[in-house]
Amino acid sequence: MGKNNSAGQTRTGDQPQQGTQVSDAAAIPREQLISEAAYYKAEQRGFQPGSEMADWFDAEADVERMLGNSSGTGGL
Repeated sequence: MGKNNSAGQTRTGDQPQQGTQVSDAAAIPREQLISEAAYYKAEQRGFQPGSEMADWFDAEADVERMLGNSSGTGGL
């Protein structure tokens, strides 16, 4: 069933409002994308300890490339 708004119009909660659609990558926080990519990198190496930071930095670079951000985050 729809919900009545203050103007008395009915709107369903299942339909996105116009102008609110974003790409899938933009809808997911950048840090979550990096976290998941780093997890899969660790999984590929058998979760051996000692390379966690390398996994994170590699994942961060991968996500930056995926999002089309050529500048990256390594502006140290």
